[in-house]
Amino acid sequence: MHKDAPAPLVRNSSELLRAIIDHLAEGVLIQDASGKVITANPAAEAILGLPAARIAGTGPADERWGTVREDGSVWPPNAHPSLDTLATGKPHRDVIKGVVRPDGSRVWISINTTLVDLPAPYGGHGVVTSFVDVTRAVDARHALETSEQRFRDLTELSADWYWEQDAELRFVEMSGGIVAAGITPQALLGKRRWDFPWLNMTEADWAAHRATLERREPFRDLQLRRREESGESVIISVSGKPVFDAQGRFTGYRGVGRNITQRKRTKRSLREILERFRGLTELSSDWYWEMDADLRFSYVSEGIRKVRGVGPETLIGKRRWEVENATGREEMARHRATLEGHLPFKDFVVARTSAEGRVTYVSHSGKPIFDDKGNFRGYRGVARDITERVRAEEDLARMAHYDTLTGLPNRALLQGRLKRAMARADRGDTLLAVMFLDLDQFKEINDSLGHAIGDAVLKETALRLESCLRATDTVARLGGDEFTILLEDVGSADEIRRVADKLLLAIAERAEIAGHELHLSTSIGVTVYPLDARDADTLLRNADLAMYHAKQEGRNNVQFFSRDMGERTEKRVDMLGRLRGAIARNELQLHYQPQVDVRTGTIVGFEALLRWNDPERGLVPPAQFIPLAEDTGLIIAIGEWVLREACRQAKRWLDAGLGPLTMAVNLSPRQFRQERLVQTVAAILAETGLPHECLELEITESTMMHRAEEAAVGLRALHALGVQISLDDFGTGYSSLAYLHRFPVHTLKVDQSFVRDIKSDRDDAAIVSTVISLARQMGLKALAEGVETEAQLSFLRTRGCDGFQGYLFCRPQPAADIEALLVHHRGQLAAPAARKPGARTRRRNRRG
Repeated sequence: MHKDAPAPLVRNSSELLRAIIDHLAEGVLIQDASGKVITANPAAEAILGLPAARIAGTGPADERWGTVREDGSVWPPNAHPSLDTLATGKPHRDVIKGVVRPDGSRVWISINTTLVDLPAPYGGHGVVTSFVDVTRAVDARHALETSEQRFRDLTELSADWYWEQDAELRFVEMSGGIVAAGITPQALLGKRRWDFPWLNMTEADWAAHRATLERREPFRDLQLRRREESGESVIISVSGKPVFDAQGRFTGYRGVGRNITQRKRTKRSLREILERFRGLTELSSDWYWEMDADLRFSYVSEGIRKVRGVGPETLIGKRRWEVENATGREEMARHRATLEGHLPFKDFVVARTSAEGRVTYVSHSGKPIFDDKGNFRGYRGVARDITERVRAEEDLARMAHYDTLTGLPNRALLQGRLKRAMARADRGDTLLAVMFLDLDQFKEINDSLGHAIGDAVLKETALRLESCLRATDTVARLGGDEFTILLEDVGSADEIRRVADKLLLAIAERAEIAGHELHLSTSIGVTVYPLDARDADTLLRNADLAMYHAKQEGRNNVQFFSRDMGERTEKRVDMLGRLRGAIARNELQLHYQPQVDVRTGTIVGFEALLRWNDPERGLVPPAQFIPLAEDTGLIIAIGEWVLREACRQAKRWLDAGLGPLTMAVNLSPRQFRQERLVQTVAAILAETGLPHECLELEITESTMMHRAEEAAVGLRALHALGVQISLDDFGTGYSSLAYLHRFPVHTLKVDQSFVRDIKSDRDDAAIVSTVISLARQMGLKALAEGVETEAQLSFLRTRGCDGFQGYLFCRPQPAADIEALLVHHRGQLAAPAARKPGARTRRRNRRG
């Protein structure tokens, strides 16, 4: 972006701007309100060394964004200029940042940021981050004090040149680099491009170019030829883009030029080399072929005669589907579509039956040919006899050692390979890693989207796993969504860990299958031969047990086998057994924490929090048993009990004249996704008699954003019942701003992780302020969790937060204690001489 661009909000979503961005030499990222990238231009891909698909969805906290300032100090991810612009609206200019590319090289970029209004479907604020590669400039500054002068010298000595035109398309600026093309800057200043005598441009060519300029469109690689006094031809390539002022008025063009004479000569040399190559192919057992623009063979080398027994003349002038007689019609039709689509192809196998009835197989690979103007000219490629290879593959296919769905080795083949790998590890004195992988929540995909999608997921998983491994490694499918990997010839646990982390990342990449966008993850268990066991069966059991513990640790992680895993499993099974009977034995209980109006100090509601009082273990922390209940499905029954008990208690308080109030109940991810959730909520409300508007269901941001379209349908159904819906842990998970306006949400809950340090951490303060402001702009309530100090409450009050809960007012307590508090609190509010509402109550409960 231009340094003089105005600081106020930029608003532009036109196709012209999109075209300009795509042709900019600088990288451009468009980010949503959380900093996540929505789109990136080609220059950004080139600079960052990443395809747009891998840039999209990342944010400043992602390691591929870089972490180094120009002075070498660490740059905190949450201090990225794009986040500051989102929080403050202030643009940044020429901020230098280091980025490490996937190949390990570092590139320095100069960053500019500007706040924008995003169009539908994203909505809300976003930021445009533009950057250019300034690696050479930064390295020069680090190397020499005179780097700035050196950079200017390099610019003047560059073979390329810079130019500018005014609104009348006359040259007003021309750098000295054009002298390399035999033209002085003075010869062009004040003239239009077509005023100079170029040899290759016709009136029609100029008319087309002027039309592009009149449409104010960028252009690239306009090639112009002139003849020097020596008689030598000089060819230059010019690219440019239109320039507009701050009011959007067209002010001219600017661009670059390059002398491409040598490049053209190199192309001619390559064509000569190609002719020599053709001569060499005559001596090869493979053969070389070419097709013209009509897809007819125009050249076939003599190598075909050795293998097929026919001369090149039998193919010349014919299309492939006219001469191959044993290839399936559908397969040939797909290949024909590839050719007619001018796409490259590799290893297309053609079958041919000889007069004697012998079938031979030939592999063809080719790529399309285009001229300098992008016109399709045909194909060129190579062919090879692969009859023996096909025969061998057919023999292997008949063996029952491969999974029919994924093509991976099955359990039988894995057993044999594992034993051979163990023997090789013994001979080479190396380690062998056995990895057991299980896709997380695959059953949910199968049940909700169908087995066809599930099968496609398994095939995609197989491909991703294979792409991460060496040819000497093995990946096998044992059945269902279980995979096993044999990692041979490894020297350390760190090496195994690196491969496992690579597998996690590969599986986690976004997958689009049959129109469904899926976010996959896997849990990996690892055991090492000969350290953990010396027989195949024990190794597989160890890896399976380690994988099970990876599931217990929250999924999407790697766990190495250890001897105490069996004991931990027994404890987990014991806890599960106790938890199954906890409801019947009345061991579960609810504590309630008040939710308070920030302005008046009035108790406006409560959040119901689950507690488990195990007779043998005492009070079990929710973090220990809630994940277990979620994993095993017990959360459905427990959650229904919590909902019913909370509604009953709220109704008792209302009947006692302690209202008005709302009762907030958390819904777990599995609860939210159950089919009969709405019917269950409606039945409990009818059973307990609690008015619908007095129930608030809290759903985490990550739960809502998991298959957001389906979540929106469920939320609207709950909203139709008349219950309140709050978005819990807002800002800690997915970036949901693009969907927030589509969810019938009443309250945004500010997570306590942001509230905790709002007085000392500017970033947390900015996030809390932004969430409160966002809620107010969307007509929602904002409620802060975990408020423990008067300073935090004062901050929230000045920012316009609606409500809060936390230890400052009251810890979660049993219903009896809360009822006494509520009676006392209501009495205080009723007393005319009461001091500031809620202050005395807060102090009393803080002491308690």
